[in-house]
Amino acid sequence: MIFGYDVFGAPTTGKSLNTFMSADSIEGWIKDPKNWTLKTIQTNCPNKTGGNETCFAGPFTQFTIRGVEGSEMDDGRWWWVDTNTLGLTNYDGGDDKSGSCEIEVRDGYQVKLTVRFETEGEYDFMTNSFTEISEAFPGISSVTADSFTAILKGGDKLSVDIDDDWPGTTQFYLKVQGTDITDSKDSIDDEVYITLNEVFIDPEDPPVDDDDPVAIIKDADPYKKWMIFGGIAAVALLALK
Repeated sequence: MIFGYDVFGAPTTGKSLNTFMSADSIEGWIKDPKNWTLKTIQTNCPNKTGGNETCFAGPFTQFTIRGVEGSEMDDGRWWWVDTNTLGLTNYDGGDDKSGSCEIEVRDGYQVKLTVRFETEGEYDFMTNSFTEISEAFPGISSVTADSFTAILKGGDKLSVDIDDDWPGTTQFYLKVQGTDITDSKDSIDDEVYITLNEVFIDPEDPPVDDDDPVAIIKDADPYKKWMIFGGIAAVALLALK
């Protein structure tokens, strides 16, 4: 054993190994100056009846929220608690479907999310699947009795389907920093809250949004630049006629 380090190689400062892993994953990254909220991210992800709601720009490649929006719990399948927190409603029995959500992070971003469960250990999900989520995993920055906070990078995914009501959506799937942490078939069976804390970008290699023509031109190779400028010029000529 090297002095000043525990057996896992973590500095003995009272911090967990994961504290350093989480910090390293965003070392050199900065908060995205666009100041995203979860609600503004959703505006880039057109609503669809069935299928995945893919995003044409922003930190997510997919932000699928199943069912009809409401204004509060038990009104519709989901609602905005605030601009950064999505609430998913649970319905017990009957024909009403409970809420469901899928999030996939776009390359070039890292996103810090907190997921809280109303169950607090009363259901199989909390006693079985939830216990698989640990600060020992890179990117899991904290775990409480009913929540966890994670930093997801490009390609990572969160999937929640409270009562397994929506075909194609896993009841609970979590991939963080490239690691599959859990793929659960246990029923969550109560409200779930998903909160966006921060969005990070690499200032040395910032992402290019599809809705930002200036960024696209800057990032494009010479042939693509010629095509883009040619298209802009053609549109300008038509506008003058």
